[in-house]
Amino acid sequence: MEKEIKPLSELSGMPKSITEIDERSEMIKRQEEIIEDLPNLVNNMDLSPKVKQDLLWAGRYRLENNLPCWFMTIPEVLLIHDSNLLERIGDDELCTWRTDGALDTILDSDCRKINPARSWVHVFVQRVKYINHNDILEWLTESGGFLHEKCLATEIRHSRYKGLTTLADAMHRSIMAYLCGVDEIASRTAKEHSIDSDDEQDQQVEFDFFEKLQNEGNPVSDDHLAEVRKKSNLLEKPQDKALDKMLNDMGVYLPGFGVSDKNDADIRFPDGETLLKDFVLTPNEKGKPNSAVHNNYLNYDDIEKYKDVIKEFIEYKRKDGTVMHRPKAFVCLTRLFNSLDSESQELLVQFMREKHINLSDEEWTKNCVNSKGEVTALIRLALQLNEWYRDENEETKDQGNLFTIKFFKKDLEYLDSTESTAKVKRCLQGKKFNEGIS
Repeated sequence: MEKEIKPLSELSGMPKSITEIDERSEMIKRQEEIIEDLPNLVNNMDLSPKVKQDLLWAGRYRLENNLPCWFMTIPEVLLIHDSNLLERIGDDELCTWRTDGALDTILDSDCRKINPARSWVHVFVQRVKYINHNDILEWLTESGGFLHEKCLATEIRHSRYKGLTTLADAMHRSIMAYLCGVDEIASRTAKEHSIDSDDEQDQQVEFDFFEKLQNEGNPVSDDHLAEVRKKSNLLEKPQDKALDKMLNDMGVYLPGFGVSDKNDADIRFPDGETLLKDFVLTPNEKGKPNSAVHNNYLNYDDIEKYKDVIKEFIEYKRKDGTVMHRPKAFVCLTRLFNSLDSESQELLVQFMREKHINLSDEEWTKNCVNSKGEVTALIRLALQLNEWYRDENEETKDQGNLFTIKFFKKDLEYLDSTESTAKVKRCLQGKKFNEGIS
């Protein structure tokens, strides 16, 4: 019996639509537009000669071999989904780790090796929109560079595309290798798509294999290790102890921190350790008094004051029925509440209820600027609140904007994005949020 091919909407968090055919057509159309716009992005960014050469090679290879739009190289993925990392290459001040090769060697000299700069990713399968930007920087900074001993890539061969291979896992490791100037990493080819299969079948098989690697290839997760550390009373770093105490005092569960049993917690986060440390802990609590952090980090009073109201707008249900909360949505909404007076806070709640807004929905943080989803979501929410206040709400209609450009100043500086600044200015000048650049 042939394996049932699942709907595309069930794959890798893809958006649902009326029919699967329309959905796939729209998805491919958007991806084709991304590929078409790559040369413009390269010309408008300050990239090193090596990065430009790698991107030029990918474009030529795609044309010469007639590759579909859903295959992208590691540099191309970074160009679209985390350009901040890509722009660091060649800048010794931003790269505080070794950038001319690995810290160790590949022990098995006879193993298959691949070049991260020319490794391909199936973007409809891999979670390219969710690159762990902060984790990558932390890993490289703490280790001092790339370690072969921690990396073995797994590939899938595509017979219909002249034997081209795509990464089934190790995308993040490949990104780190690329940032470190590593020319080859150890790999293995684990599966091969038949020359007789079609693209949708290949995608289904590849996604199933990807999930299997994630679920079975790494049975001891970081969250599990964090919980073991907490239950064994092994939290040693000052920032870990500070985060643990603050979350516990507030009744918040995070794997390894705060309330030990999530069933006893008021708010339950599935992840978000790095994010919460960035926005909850002061530089001194992080043990980095001179570090450059976001100016608007939160404090206990802010969170405690608004958490019961905020829970309504950031929750989602897992498949097992457990109610959880999104950490990015939590940070976004807590910061927005804290910046408003009591009257504006009431308007914010009224607006979100009228519009049935739930910040746990992907639309608020997807395609975020420089991988800073919580700040991107805050700007999007504030602009739409402003539009509702100015144009729709009967009590405030025609009173002008709720916010001025000054309200967004620190966040725009933090994002460092000319597109975001232009978007904010256009909206404050009376343009609708969904008009023009996004």
